[in-house]
Amino acid sequence: MNEISEADMLEAIRYAHEAIKKQCAVQLELMKEAGTEVKREYSHEQNDEELKKLVSINPMVKFLTLLQLVFQNMKDIMPWIF
Repeated sequence: MNEISEADMLEAIRYAHEAIKKQCAVQLELMKEAGTEVKREYSHEQNDEELKKLVSINPMVKFLTLLQLVFQNMKDIMPWIF
């Protein structure tokens, strides 16, 4: 099995963390140079009701259409059931 020791993993995480901190510092410096020190607001909830309807109704419409076709074919193939 290919595993590394916990100490090696911790060292790798610390190394990556230091690299990420340098990248963040550069990003902040670029923001200042560009004159955009204000961070953008995050809006978690942006609901598109029309999209929600399409996503929730469309699969049901497809299923019901398929079911209707199946029953129609069953009537043609096995009329004694209906």
